[in-house]
Parts: sequence; structure tokens; C-alpha cells
Amino acid sequence: MAGLVLYLVTTGVTAQPYGLSILTSAMIFGLYAAGVDMSWGHGGILMLGSALFFGLGAYGMAYAITNDIEPLVAYPIVLACSVLLGLLIAYVGFRSRAAQIQFGLIGLAVALAFQRLAVSAYDLTGGSNGLTGVTGPSIAGVELTDTRAYYFFVLTVTSVIALGLWWIQRSAWGDAVRAIRDDRDRAESLGYPVNAIRYQVVAISAAVVTTAGALFPSVSGTAYPELFGIAFNMQALVWVAIGGGGTLFGPLLLAFGLTVSQSYLAGVSVDYYLLVIGVLFVVTVVAAPQGIGGLVRDAIRKVARR
Repeated sequence: MAGLVLYLVTTGVTAQPYGLSILTSAMIFGLYAAGVDMSWGHGGILMLGSALFFGLGAYGMAYAITNDIEPLVAYPIVLACSVLLGLLIAYVGFRSRAAQIQFGLIGLAVALAFQRLAVSAYDLTGGSNGLTGVTGPSIAGVELTDTRAYYFFVLTVTSVIALGLWWIQRSAWGDAVRAIRDDRDRAESLGYPVNAIRYQVVAISAAVVTTAGALFPSVSGTAYPELFGIAFNMQALVWVAIGGGGTLFGPLLLAFGLTVSQSYLAGVSVDYYLLVIGVLFVVTVVAAPQGIGGLVRDAIRKVARR
């Protein structure tokens, strides 16, 4: 991972604006995948509607930038609203002791409701066209409108959050999360505050995905209703499933790599990109249910035991 960061720092100095935009988007989607992996891969909590938080972050920051609202004021408000909504969804699901798929569908239903709201509330959201003309933010007087400056800003944010997730997943709290994921009843019998920890997992996941969403409009120039949609929700799950749920860097790196490759393959043919994703998914499910990241992790452990 350190090698990738070093490569991105070096590339950021020499790459052209178009290449920097692609790499910036790739880092943002990698952060999105890491957030979903936190809830599903690490915590065993299936959130089919994780794009809800990405969309809220994107629309919130796009609205702030296009209306000259200080991002340092807007971001905490958007983050708090997104996390509270995630906790409310979790409360409904945990309270009713819904099964995994039922819990996931609750989140997906809310995400699709927000997609409909984004289309219909034209004066606030720009309707089906979304909020357009979004530039790089000015944070506390520091201008990030330049493509290269914003690239390094996103690289810094992504690196810090990824490092933070790595640290908490390997802490005693992270061990408790895995214990609950693997055997909830046993963890409860051992005295773990199961629901409290699961709420914390949802809150962290929602915060990470919302942050990724808040970074997105300044590189894409827009926030649009499809960010809440089924396709974008499922895309994150595919990243986690293929990359290796619970490995953190597996989904992050896969989302990064596929986003970069998409810019090339989509230029040749959109069908090729979809074919690559389909083949990867089928091969992973059949040959490596634990994902690519899981294979690498197991290989490292075998070497370490020798």
C-alpha cells in the first residue's frame, strides 16, 4: 500500500489534468469501497443502500460549493445527517432483528426514495440533471480549484482514512466486531455489547462513504440522482465481493484499479468493461469465495508460518 501511495505522489507531480482526474475518481471510489467493506466485509452488516450515504455527501457538498457555503461548515452538517440516517436505518433493522437480506433491503428502499426525491425536488437538487458546474472547493481560504491541488487533497484524505480504518480494524474493538460477525450469539454470551458495537460499525461506514461522496462532485463537476441508484449500490458490493470482504485494502485497490481500467476499456467498448467485471466476479465466486484480497492474505500467512 505504501508503494501505491508513493506512486500516486510521483504521478501527481508529472501527470496531465485528464489523468489526474481519473486517478482522483479512482481514489474516491476506493474510499467508497473501503467504507462498504467496513460494514459488510468486516462487520457482517449487509447495507444494500450504501450509495445513500455517497449521494448525500455528493449532493451536500455540491450544494455548498455552488451556493458559496464554506465546506468546513457544510461538511460536518452533511456528515452528521448522513450518520444519523444510517443509525436510524440500523435501529429499524436491529430492533426488528431483520435477516441480512431484509436489513439490506431497508437501506436500499431508503436510497431509492432519495433518488426519487433528487429527481422531483428540482429547485433544490436540479432534478434529473443534478447539480452541475461544481468546481474545486475553497477550504478556509485555501483554493483547491486546480486539478493537481485537488488531487493531492483527495490523496491525503484517502490515505489518512484508510490508515485509520486499518488501525481500528486491528484494534481490540476490531476483534470484537469480527467476533460478532462470526458468531453473534457466542459474542453476546461473552459479554460483548453486540448492538452498541454494530451501531458503531454502521456509523463509521456511513461516515467514510459520505466523505467519499463529498469529495466526488469537485472532480466530476456534478452530483446526480443515479448516485443513489441500484447500479451504484451494487457496484460497491461487487468491489467488496471480488476484492475480499474484511481485507480493507482488497476492495479499495480493486475499486481503484477497475476505475482506472474502465477509462481505457470504456473508450474501446463499454461491453469489454462489463465483460471483465462479469468474468472477474464469476471466477472469484467459484475459485476464491474469500476474494482476491483473501487469497493474498492467506498466502502471506502461509509464508509467515514457514
